[in-house]
Amino acid sequence: MSRVFCVEGSISYPRADGGGTCYQYTYQHRLNYVHYPEWVNGSHMDDVYPMLGPTFMQTFRELFQLGEWGEDDYVISEKIMSYYTNFAHTG
Repeated sequence: MSRVFCVEGSISYPRADGGGTCYQYTYQHRLNYVHYPEWVNGSHMDDVYPMLGPTFMQTFRELFQLGEWGEDDYVISEKIMSYYTNFAHTG
C-alpha cells in the first residue's frame, strides 16, 4: 500500500478514492509574532515556521522585525515537528 501526504483536496480525494492512504490537516494557530487581522487564525505557510522551529526562524523574525515566540508557539512547534518526523519515519 502506498501512502502520500496531501494537503489539498484536488490531489488527496482522487488518491483516497483509488485506494491509497492520504493524510490531510488544517492549520489554525495564530502565531504570537505574526500580526494578522483579528479574523485570521493562520494563513498559508504559517505551519512552516513552527516546523522549522525557533532557532531556524530567529533570523527571519529579526529581519522582518517580528516579535518573540510565545509559550503556545513553542508547544505547537514541538507538536508539528513531531508529526512531520513521525510521518517521515513511518510513511
